[in-house]
Amino acid sequence: MLEGWWREHGFPPVPMQLLPPLGVIFDDKAAGWVYMDNGGTGFAMMEWLVTDPKAGIKAVRGLEHVVTFLLGELKEMGYGFVFTSCRQEMLAKFLTKRGFVKTDGGMTHLVATLQ
Repeated sequence: MLEGWWREHGFPPVPMQLLPPLGVIFDDKAAGWVYMDNGGTGFAMMEWLVTDPKAGIKAVRGLEHVVTFLLGELKEMGYGFVFTSCRQEMLAKFLTKRGFVKTDGGMTHLVATLQ
């Protein structure tokens, strides 16, 4: 299901082994995950937000639940900062309405497999 969503949004599917333990799929409409620093900085990274492209407004509502849940879990665990990145302007607007502040733009994100 998730692989299909990423493909339909024009992204390569995220390998399941890259997804961190803290994540949520809401009502088969939206999903997201959080990487948590364990070095005591109180910093986390929310990534791999994705929605069912066929769900319309239900996807937006689902994403609201996903983000609210993840931020709530982080706050309960004492995290004070959350970083995320996106390339979709609509997602950036969605997140800024929920307290995120744009810090930069025009970035290319890269990943390396160490095996």
